[in-house]
Amino acid sequence: MQSTQIRKFILDNLSEHQKDIVRASIRKFGISRQGILRHVKSLIQDGKITAHGKTKDRYYEIIPTIDFSKLIPITDTINENNIGVKFIFPYLNQMPQNISTICEYGFSNAFNNILSHSNAHHATIGFKQTSQLIQITIQDDGIGCFENITDVLGLSSHRQAAFDIVKGKTTVAPDQFLGESLFFILRLFDVCKIQANGLCLTRKEGQPEWELNECDNTPGTKIMLFISSNSKKDFYSILNQYATDADSPNFDRTIIPLNLLLKNGEKLMSRAQAKDMLRGLNQFHESCLDFQKIDFVGPAFLDEIFRVYPSMNKNSHFTWINASPSVEKMVWRAVNRESNEP
Repeated sequence: MQSTQIRKFILDNLSEHQKDIVRASIRKFGISRQGILRHVKSLIQDGKITAHGKTKDRYYEIIPTIDFSKLIPITDTINENNIGVKFIFPYLNQMPQNISTICEYGFSNAFNNILSHSNAHHATIGFKQTSQLIQITIQDDGIGCFENITDVLGLSSHRQAAFDIVKGKTTVAPDQFLGESLFFILRLFDVCKIQANGLCLTRKEGQPEWELNECDNTPGTKIMLFISSNSKKDFYSILNQYATDADSPNFDRTIIPLNLLLKNGEKLMSRAQAKDMLRGLNQFHESCLDFQKIDFVGPAFLDEIFRVYPSMNKNSHFTWINASPSVEKMVWRAVNRESNEP
């Protein structure tokens, strides 16, 4: 029984631990290095993983059963459904319906963003499947999604554009689009990475959930979507998490990871930071503030959110999650404030 568990752990975690899967497995199961290596060797012999390099430079990869990529010229005559039907959707036919629905939604909306907003000349699409994981990649050579949003909406930085995507309902063409596709793509998959304009926005299941880091400034936007082959995620269940009324599931609730506001270890102190966070939230009935990885918040930041903003936006309601005991006290102090402190 434990042998099965160990090999499943190796396969499930190899993508994140290519160079240290042996150490990760030792920490998980508390057995010797030699014991873990026997399981690794067995997986290699079974044709499920392959090893590269020697000794300290050794790393492992899962051997894909499907590994497809295609360069697509962007023309006025193509659309996301035709490309999906021709190149991607056939691979989804044998998958459970919940997974195929999520993959089709992710690909279709990501590719439509290229056609509608990127000013790209070419796109590269890819589909990779292993025994444990499905990966869809969509990359273009256009302007880059963070630059496009920054330019059209007049934002202060690419980081602010990435943060606004996470908040939801951010679009450069509000008359034509809802601004929700990237919001839900980020949340439907186990891991989603959006690389553009020198930044990589990552959401992954677990802790920490959200990251925004610098990366190579290559042209265009690259979106990488990963979901477990055994995922039990349900498309409509996830959409319902962002509705205040499950019986009438409008997209009127958002969850905001406040750690993405921080770049160099600074604290959430100022009203300016709060105003950056609050922009556009009048489109939601409920905004849930996620204090994960936040160890301090200043009174001015919280006052702007819990007193000033609601006084001008009567239909906006704030909740919060993942607050440490000290942050929780500061939040309750702001919520219960009666004086008009500057």
